[in-house]
Amino acid sequence: MAGRLVGLPALARFDDGCLVATIEQLEIEQRALNEKICGPDYHRVGAEQIRRDRERSSELESLIASSMDRWEQLESLASRIAEGRT
Repeated sequence: MAGRLVGLPALARFDDGCLVATIEQLEIEQRALNEKICGPDYHRVGAEQIRRDRERSSELESLIASSMDRWEQLESLASRIAEGRT
């Protein structure tokens, strides 16, 4: 992916690298939370924990979506720069 971003200013390349790491971490947390929720004894954690987990699951979905949107914006910018138009 870094090869596609050659024309970006340094800050945008840094932002893209951070986004990749951020998205990966969010997805790891999301998978772990989903595994926890799907566990056979999950119902025993109590209503408050279930509420917190559902809330965090929604937050993770939103964070991943907004990070992916930002990544698409950066790739679009990189494409425009590579084509010589900004």
